Amino acid sequence: MKSFTDNAGRSSTIAINVDAIKRVRGLLDVDLLKIVEGTLIEKLIRDPVLLCDVVYAVCKPEADAKDVSDEDCEGY
Repeated sequence: MKSFTDNAGRSSTIAINVDAIKRVRGLLDVDLLKIVEGTLIEKLIRDPVLLCDVVYAVCKPEADAKDVSDEDCEGY
């Protein structure tokens, strides 16, 4: 797991596990397992909005517990 601090000083943890993969797939229709193929990395590099959405979806349970919406996450 990796942690980061956003522009508002909130700390969050990124953990890629089965729950996170399923959550990203369900919310964004993005298959994180495609990172292995290299195609998803290229897509995320070219689309920073999608990258932010993926990071938020991975961190969503923690964000929900802190009552942080995706709009609040400009620093994510």
